[in-house]
Amino acid sequence: MAAVKDAAWRESYASLLRDAVLAGLQEPRPHTVAAWADAMRDGAFFWVATDGTEVVGIAHATWSRDADAPMPLELAMLYVLDRVQGTGLAQALLHTAIGDADASLWVLDGNERA
Repeated sequence: MAAVKDAAWRESYASLLRDAVLAGLQEPRPHTVAAWADAMRDGAFFWVATDGTEVVGIAHATWSRDADAPMPLELAMLYVLDRVQGTGLAQALLHTAIGDADASLWVLDGNERA
């Protein structure tokens, strides 16, 4: 899952983030893996989509982390690899993660696709 997140960042944010940030995403970061493992032990859910052999998308929803959040549910992450964009996979992950609920989403300025 962390490898897909990092790959999606490299694919999606190349024009939005400094090269030094993207260069640090060559392998799944151990602190990301550890934080997600802790979250899952505490009951968090992460949804994963595969192409049959490897993970190509991930989603995670949680209670909003900001005290002034516009609603209680937050779509904390939704990433799919470039090669599966436009297939409906992101929509399926979104529906699986939040269903018909309203949710907030933090979006990087300039990320028009999101």
